[in-house]
Amino acid sequence: MNGIRIVSRLQETKRSRWVAGVFGILLVLGSGLIARYYIQRKWERDHVFVRVRPFKTSLGWGYEILAGDTIFIHQEFIPAIPGRHGFRTQEDAKKVGMKIIGKMKRGRVEAVTVGDLKELGIIDSIPAAAIPMVVRHPDTIERLRSLR
Repeated sequence: MNGIRIVSRLQETKRSRWVAGVFGILLVLGSGLIARYYIQRKWERDHVFVRVRPFKTSLGWGYEILAGDTIFIHQEFIPAIPGRHGFRTQEDAKKVGMKIIGKMKRGRVEAVTVGDLKELGIIDSIPAAAIPMVVRHPDTIERLRSLR
């Protein structure tokens, strides 16, 4: 009889250790998940998710920059050029929106320039008459007049 009691006590001890081990692992995992949840919630309160959302317009494509779920910028046509010209493609609109977000991340809230549009390859799709010329020297003005 004593042999059976010893074996059953050993089995109970092994089973108790196994249950305690599983319970301990579950406790650690649960604590980790709760901590991660609260850390993520704090990060979300301290940061704003900014994204670009292109949309179709009667002129072509435009974009919106959203801060969280709030529209921060709504742009229906290409900025920095005279007239109202839509972006040729959805990708073009998205590229300019991402350029604006890049400037915002660097702490600069600046308008898009003609140089930015050239750098992104957007300006090639615009009629030449719509692109403003920047003339810096009187010689350049005379040369332009002689071309007419």
